[in-house]
Amino acid sequence: MCIRDSVEVPDSLTVAAEVVVASIKKAHDLAHLMYPDLDTETQLFGTIRSKLADQILYVWSKKGQ
Repeated sequence: MCIRDSVEVPDSLTVAAEVVVASIKKAHDLAHLMYPDLDTETQLFGTIRSKLADQILYVWSKKGQ
């Protein structure tokens, strides 16, 4: 038996995961626009992308308040 088969994932969690994935994609695009010469496979690029994703999610979370 696989644990994944026995776990019910609520729709709200699926939506939240999709928002996270979208924020990472957008952060990747922004980081590439901001630093076009930086190799996307470097740790520095990943750190920048991560910080941008955090900022995108923060702003997105505040939009409904």
